[in-house]
Amino acid sequence: MKILFLILFLFNILLSNDFSQKKILNMKSNEDSFEIIDLKQNNLIDIDKQEALFNSSKINKEENNLKDLKTDFAILVGFKPHFGLALNQIYIKADKFSSLFMKNFFLNSKLCFINSKANGIYQNKKYLDLFSIDNKFHILNISDFLKYEKDKNKIYSQITDFLIVINLNEFYINTTNFFITKTRSANALINFKIINAITGKIVSSKKIKLKLSLDSYNEEQSYNFILEQMPKMLAEVIDKEALKK
Repeated sequence: MKILFLILFLFNILLSNDFSQKKILNMKSNEDSFEIIDLKQNNLIDIDKQEALFNSSKINKEENNLKDLKTDFAILVGFKPHFGLALNQIYIKADKFSSLFMKNFFLNSKLCFINSKANGIYQNKKYLDLFSIDNKFHILNISDFLKYEKDKNKIYSQITDFLIVINLNEFYINTTNFFITKTRSANALINFKIINAITGKIVSSKKIKLKLSLDSYNEEQSYNFILEQMPKMLAEVIDKEALKK
């Protein structure tokens, strides 16, 4: 009995240490349970005292329709080779998995994104490196997920209010064995920043962990469940943060 008590005590300490610096932003306790955890990064930039990090005046000259009253977003996405899916029988490289992940993100996001041609202005490795945690991210082509504007006169009719930069940092499946029980979860480590496209200043910076419980040991079902739920989780977090601005 003493040995069992000691094991449970040590296990509790490990759990408390793991989550000591994390804040659960949203959690649903049902058969589709998930956690969205703010990893509370230490920002090197004081958001309230920063100077403009990039000059957006040249870009803003293209967007000259002053009648646009909506809040419009440009988006830039980078991924690392670690953001791939590896199950026993299913392996998807980071570029393809990141693309599938973001495709479903756009299907769930309620934000108003500028069209693919206008968004192309922001698809720049210099911008990606400037607003990423390091310079090891690859630009993800998201043009197919944005609206295609056929009318050349309307391509720049939207004024970009904010630029969202997403870092798809790491994705992994975690299996935990504890006594006679076994649990599996899908985990995604993601950073994102929201930048005011007029001032060039960061208005929000988050480092989050998406964690999704996997109940099924059918790999095809787990794969579909991951792509259905986790992009929706990311859209929920970014939409909520972006709509504060």
